[in-house]
Amino acid sequence: MSVRWGVVHPGFGPRGGGELVGAWVMQALASEGEVTLVTEKRVDWRAIDAAFGTELASHWPKLAVKLLPLRDRALLRILPGRGHRIRRALLERFARAIAVQEGIERWISTCDEMRLPHPGFQYVHWPRSPQCTGRILWHGIPGATRFTKPSRDGSKPGRRLQSATTCPG
Repeated sequence: MSVRWGVVHPGFGPRGGGELVGAWVMQALASEGEVTLVTEKRVDWRAIDAAFGTELASHWPKLAVKLLPLRDRALLRILPGRGHRIRRALLERFARAIAVQEGIERWISTCDEMRLPHPGFQYVHWPRSPQCTGRILWHGIPGATRFTKPSRDGSKPGRRLQSATTCPG
């Protein structure tokens, strides 16, 4: 019996650090079992393969895409600003529904914090949760370096922390 994985990523395209990580995560998982990507936009696997050096287009049918329902995608298009929290909430709700429908119990988020349907792994590029107050903690990884994120305008670079706190959750 093959392992079934769910991956959550809002907009999966051929650019960005989170997308690079997501592409290689899916490449590794697809070699071991089936992968279902939960996302909000259509995916061009050939463009992703060309940008990141992966071979995801060749993993069909082991790699499936589940798009947010049309009503949710329409809502995201009319929201003022970028609506990160609503986008995340819609993806979390949809991933829970897919977990039940498809029986997927192993999940990974490759784009920041998510409430996954089951315990899983999360790649957090920059924490957005207000409880994190800009601190990043690589918990349980010996020798990992801890940094604060740089300021948005670039005036203050990230700096090394002597100690860090975990985000509640």
